[in-house]
Formats: sequence, structure tokens, C-alpha cells
Amino acid sequence: MRTSHTRHTGLKFALAIAATLQLTACATTSDPPYAALQSAQTAIKQAEQARVEPEASGEMVEAQQKLAAANEAVQHEDMDRAAVLAQESRVAAELALAKSEAAKADRVNAEIEASTDELEDQFEGNDGEPQ
Repeated sequence: MRTSHTRHTGLKFALAIAATLQLTACATTSDPPYAALQSAQTAIKQAEQARVEPEASGEMVEAQQKLAAANEAVQHEDMDRAAVLAQESRVAAELALAKSEAAKADRVNAEIEASTDELEDQFEGNDGEPQ
């Protein structure tokens, strides 16, 4: 009777270990990187709403392609790759927005300089006396 009890206890112990290992394996499976994907989508949307300048169109294309690749990686259950691609997508969209804003600022600065030069020319044409 003792042998049967020992065998039964051993079987319970083995089942408990197997269940623990299975739960551990499930717990280590990564979840989709929802926050990173959402951040990338938000950054792309912000850049689109800001009407990205042509100077930054390459970065926008890259951001969109990397987000699509991240979503595909999620479908293939490659969550680590999905997270990296989503982060790269966000960075590319943020870079596109920054480059676009810099291009707009450069144009505004050029317009201000041209206006300043024109005013200086008018002022100098009057022997330094305003009209």
C-alpha cells in the first residue's frame, strides 16, 4: 500500500512540475507591443496633420513602412521585432515632423531676411532718412 501511495504522490508531483513549467512558458511569451504600436501611429498621425514638407517625405514613407512591418511581425508572433520596428517607426515619424518644421522655419527666415534687406535698401536710398 505504501508503494502505491508513493507512486501516486510522485505522479502528483510530476504533474505539478509539468503544470508549473507550462505556466512559466506561457508567462514568458511576449504580448504584442501595444504601447509602442500606438506611439508610432500617433507620431505618424501628428506628422500627417502637420502636412509634412517634401524634404521629410522619405522619413514619412519609412515610418509608415516600419509600422506596417511591425504589425506584420505581430501577426507572425515575433513580438521583439514588432517592438523594435514600432519604435523605429515612431522615431522616423518624429524626425519627419522635425525636418518639416525646420524647412518651414528656414523659409520664414528667408522671407524675413528678404524683407529686412528690402527695408535696408529703401532706408539707404533716402540717405539714411526715413520717408
